[in-house]
Amino acid sequence: LTSWPMGFFLTIIRYASYLLLFSFSTICLACGLYYLAEVIEEHEKMTKKLLKYLSWVVFAAHLFVWMEGFPTTYVLVGVIAHVLYYVLLPQFPKLKLTNLGFILASIFFVLDHYVWFSFFSSKPFNFWDILAFFLVCVWLIPFVFFISLTSEDSSLPYGSLSACM
Repeated sequence: LTSWPMGFFLTIIRYASYLLLFSFSTICLACGLYYLAEVIEEHEKMTKKLLKYLSWVVFAAHLFVWMEGFPTTYVLVGVIAHVLYYVLLPQFPKLKLTNLGFILASIFFVLDHYVWFSFFSSKPFNFWDILAFFLVCVWLIPFVFFISLTSEDSSLPYGSLSACM
């Protein structure tokens, strides 16, 4: 047993626990996403209202970071992206992937993400501040729209039973 370097088995145990932790985290994330998709499917009107109010919060957050001195063009890109998300609300949750509004919102999501990532990577900000900003101002509304895309696939068709006979 003296031929093994000290701490060898401890290192193996540590990496195995990392793998186990990653596996459990992935399963928990998948369960959470499934539950959110079920809630959105069950309560479409409530989710639509929530999205409307969350959009207002995000607009206010963009205004506040602009007043703190964040670049105007970056804030405008974020506001335009969220205006495009807001325009999608009347169609919620039955979004069409080929709709011009959806395509523009997707393009602006990528652009908004790129703009803010380039801004925060060039400045010395705290990681948790960056994460909080991205969570509220970049990812929150598109994430709910993304989750709602699954509710369209699993919902039952509408119509009367007599039309089938």
